[in-house]
Amino acid sequence: MTSNDEFRNPNVHTLDLRLEKEFTFSDVGLTLGLDCFNVTNEGFVLQRQGRLNIATTNWATETLSPRIYRLGARVSFR
Repeated sequence: MTSNDEFRNPNVHTLDLRLEKEFTFSDVGLTLGLDCFNVTNEGFVLQRQGRLNIATTNWATETLSPRIYRLGARVSFR
């Protein structure tokens, strides 16, 4: 007899970081931010082809995105 967890993919743990700095000019605020997603650049398999008796059986159909950086700015008025 097999358990339900026998065919599961392993748990996925990723590290995301954010660096932010706020500047104030009289009544206007400016916040600059830098985000980094998947800092360790892991390539986890999120989904595999589960159908049997086809050429693509057990192929990875979806993987975690590579390391991505995002730069942003936010303006606020007081």
